[in-house]
Amino acid sequence: KDFEKAVLLFDEGNFEAARILFSACLKKAPEDKAARRYLEKLELGGKTSNFFTQADETAKKLKLVAQKKTKSSKKTKSVKKTKSVKK
Repeated sequence: KDFEKAVLLFDEGNFEAARILFSACLKKAPEDKAARRYLEKLELGGKTSNFFTQADETAKKLKLVAQKKTKSSKKTKSVKKTKSVKK
């Protein structure tokens, strides 16, 4: 049960709580290879989890930039139409 909860926490990005539960799983069953693999991911994962956080932030920034460009190009087209109508 702790393992399942740890996996859910891991998937949600709650890495510190997941680390605690995976460690508890290994104390109860040191031969638990799955818990050990997750814990290893988390140990590497200061880097890995940080990577995913940075990737999410970058994706959000790119989406904002794309939205701004779309709005900007719509304004430019609107201005061009207005100028051509005035002539």
